[in-house]
Amino acid sequence: KDFYTIIPKLRTGKAYIEESPCKTKIEMVGKKELGNNPEDSAEYLETCCETDLNMAKHLANVFDNDDVNVGTIMYDKIMREFIKEKFEVEVEDVAEEMVKKCWGCGEEKEKLSACSGCQFARYCGKDCITKEWGEMHKVMHRINKKYKEKKEARELSIAKLKL
Repeated sequence: KDFYTIIPKLRTGKAYIEESPCKTKIEMVGKKELGNNPEDSAEYLETCCETDLNMAKHLANVFDNDDVNVGTIMYDKIMREFIKEKFEVEVEDVAEEMVKKCWGCGEEKEKLSACSGCQFARYCGKDCITKEWGEMHKVMHRINKKYKEKKEARELSIAKLKL
């Protein structure tokens, strides 16, 4: 069977698991980045999926680490181009969109302050920073630390090859 005969069968409701990520025994994708605590990864996943804003924040963070997440970024660019050609709809890059929005309340504001840790997330005030830190941004920092370790390990491997 080829790809095109398999895909329509996967798009049915029966092809998806309907259990909560917190209760599943299936190993989570991204577990290495999130650490060995499965509750953290499941809770983070559920938090990401709770709102459109949370999904956008997660994707923007993934795209900000483009040297680690090349496949995701390529897929996004290909799909945005496909949607533009096929449906004549332009979809804004989520990373560009999230630079204009407060990561706490989701509103576009003129004056936003960057997170002092990652310098990427933006906030309109202390209340939004506090709210977001408790919900998911603290975990993003942990993920970004793992991304940085991966990048450094890769650079070290490349340096050894050049010797």
